[in-house]
Amino acid sequence: MASRVREHDWAKTPLGPTENWSPELKAATTLVLESGFPAALIWGEGLVTIYNDGFAPILGDKPDALGRSFADIWAEAWDEIGPLARKAYAGEATYIQDFPLVIERFGRPEQAYFTFSYSPVRCADGRVGGMIDIVTETSAGVEARIALEHSEAKYRSLFESMGQGYCELELIRDRQGRAIDQLYLEFNPAFERLFGIAVGEAKGRRASDIFPDLDADWTQAFDRVARSGRADRVEHTVGDRWFEVFAYARGGDRVTVLYEDVTERKRAEVAVRESEERYRTMFETMDEGYLIADVLFDETGKAVDIEYITANPASARMVGVDLTGKRLRDVADYEEYWYEIWGRVALTGQPEHLERYASPEGIWYDFHVYKFEPDNTQSRRVAVLFSDVTRRRLAEEALRESETRLRKFGEASQDALWIRDAETFQREYLTPGFSVIHGLDPELALQGDNMANWLDLIVAEDRPEAIRHIRQVAEGKLSTSEYRIRRQSDGQIRWLQDTSFPIQDAAGRTVRIGGIGRDITVLKHTEAALAAAEQWQRTLVEGIPQLVWRAVDGGEWTWASPQWGEFTAQTGSESHGWGWLEPLHPEDRKAAQKAWSQALERGGLDVECRIRQAEDGGYRWFRTRASPVRNSEGEIIEWLGTSTEIDELRRLKDLQKTLLAELQHRVRNILAVIRSMVRRSSKAELSLDDYVQHLDGRLNTLARTQVLLTRAVGARVDLEDLIRDELLAQAADDDRLALAGQEVPLGPKAAEVLSLAIHELTTNAVKYGALSSSSATLTVSWHVEDRQGSRWLSLTWSEQGVGVASAAPRREGFGTELITRRIPYDLKGEGLLEMRPGGALCRLAFPLTNDASILQTDAHSSGGVGVERDE
Repeated sequence: MASRVREHDWAKTPLGPTENWSPELKAATTLVLESGFPAALIWGEGLVTIYNDGFAPILGDKPDALGRSFADIWAEAWDEIGPLARKAYAGEATYIQDFPLVIERFGRPEQAYFTFSYSPVRCADGRVGGMIDIVTETSAGVEARIALEHSEAKYRSLFESMGQGYCELELIRDRQGRAIDQLYLEFNPAFERLFGIAVGEAKGRRASDIFPDLDADWTQAFDRVARSGRADRVEHTVGDRWFEVFAYARGGDRVTVLYEDVTERKRAEVAVRESEERYRTMFETMDEGYLIADVLFDETGKAVDIEYITANPASARMVGVDLTGKRLRDVADYEEYWYEIWGRVALTGQPEHLERYASPEGIWYDFHVYKFEPDNTQSRRVAVLFSDVTRRRLAEEALRESETRLRKFGEASQDALWIRDAETFQREYLTPGFSVIHGLDPELALQGDNMANWLDLIVAEDRPEAIRHIRQVAEGKLSTSEYRIRRQSDGQIRWLQDTSFPIQDAAGRTVRIGGIGRDITVLKHTEAALAAAEQWQRTLVEGIPQLVWRAVDGGEWTWASPQWGEFTAQTGSESHGWGWLEPLHPEDRKAAQKAWSQALERGGLDVECRIRQAEDGGYRWFRTRASPVRNSEGEIIEWLGTSTEIDELRRLKDLQKTLLAELQHRVRNILAVIRSMVRRSSKAELSLDDYVQHLDGRLNTLARTQVLLTRAVGARVDLEDLIRDELLAQAADDDRLALAGQEVPLGPKAAEVLSLAIHELTTNAVKYGALSSSSATLTVSWHVEDRQGSRWLSLTWSEQGVGVASAAPRREGFGTELITRRIPYDLKGEGLLEMRPGGALCRLAFPLTNDASILQTDAHSSGGVGVERDE
């Protein structure tokens, strides 16, 4: 603004050129231009105006005021401000706050408010040269205050007359800051009316004191508003009344609340919702289609299309598309009569009921068409209730065709078709087939009390069942009955089967009974013969020890006999298909499947495999064989097979092989043992009789041991029995014997070696020792002891009371060699033999093992008294 002041042509004003301005004028101009407040300098008698940038907005759209008369600028308000200016020129400063002025601004008169001061500016000689106008427009503040006053007035009027309850409250909190109650600060009369309590009684009191049963949710809702600062709307009850509540935060814990009783609205809403729900439920669940549509007409008044407003789900299911919002011509090419019918109802308001065929869907519809707003003559909206009656139409057509076919069938059939009255049971209709079965003319059979006549034909034992059958159908149930009749024409007993069914009216009551009677005499005889054959077959299958089953090509079982289930614990269904493989030994399953893959080529199945027995979980060998069963064309329809247990047979075969091999070994080796004994015995200096006696004794000993060992496979020999048998065999006297020791079973090798040793000791005792003298005794004792973790047998042969045996041989014979060399070698033990005064003493010890017989081929051989190899 300072540049405009410098550039302004002041020579044309009463102030003249600036170079002629007085120092006071220049100083005042500078002060105004540099002022931070809107300011203007008015100078001289002409009231020439100079102003700063802050003053420009106050001027509005007035013409350029620079250099003009202040009175001209504010001509519209000069009557109010002129006196104030004159006071300032008189040397009196003036100040006015919120002074109202109507000024021209922005092209129109405007009420404005200013706070301003007029301060005189004096020249050097003391006279007033002008004045400075410091201005602040307070229009906004004044208008706001006026608006507030008006608002307060309106608020008070509204507060007193409003229908909504008004309440200002403050939340009461506990020490933890939780809102626990409300303090009522202000109410309006409507609050008193809504809640039935005087304002004076509630103001300044707690809500819990006024409403003891008030729901705590109210306080919590107001607490949320106070904390968040956001208004909230809730609906809640007080007693049996509903209130809509608007809560507004006022700062701190204060909340303003508006209450409106919406009980009637809520009740109406509930009623509307219930009504809408009932309508919606019916609309969406009804089986009938329901449509609301506008019929569209051309300028001639002809119905040309139908626009659907709404359509229920049932209509979409029937038509195949949701018609809502669609036009009928856009959906499909329907017959023209649909438009004609709907248009007629829309124009006349007369409802129509009809059945028509809709070719696009291929459906027959039953339609009820009526005007949606019958009293509105301008409306062309119709409602349609329709259902799919195609099945009924087809059923009616089928019924007509069925009746025709039934009549033709009845005339041609050998079966008897009949119809009875459901109440009297009297027959009303019979086909010619009746005469074929019963031997009576149908016309005659319908005469008189034909129900009684029919019962007379039935064999007495079957009549109750026949009567029950008819009564059951009369109750609306389908029934089939079999009974016997005695034909009057030839006296034959015939089996009949009646299949009867109820014939009902539209109300669902059974009014007639229809039925078909069939002669099943031949079938009955065939069934009896078949049942007898099946019983015979079942008895045979269940009585044989084999496991019987049936299968189709490839080995998939379709049936298994009870024996299979008892043996494997599989149910019938578990064995079907390939389930029968599960009880087979895992190592045999592939072999079984392979046998099945070759069965067709080989013309049968034959395989041996192991099957698990459920009783003990063990596997037993079975031979499984099957043969194909063919039909009359030679095609294989199934396979019939058996599984025969061969476990014992296989075991016997294995045992036979074992025994045969053992026999071969024993014969060969026993000959070797005998040859060894013959050779050893021949080396002694014996007479022929002694030689024979020694050899015979040794052979007998060997034979007795073999008898004990061959009683069973793997048999063991009792030690005491072995000793006693040998002593008694040589006529020992029990009174001079003492045997003492625990029961000890001996393995084959130990028994054979020890028996020969006992034989030699016994022979020596009979000839030279304790058994040769009546005054001598023999003690044989034994026990089992542990040596280095093994069980050892320790045996002592002790003779007492034997005189000096001068005739006893001094050389080392077969017995000595057997005891001292054979036992340590073959039995891995110890052998000691001493000839001492009083008799022989022998000590034997060896580990107890189940070693093989010395007669077996893999036993140890030696050059001594043991087995010698065949040369």
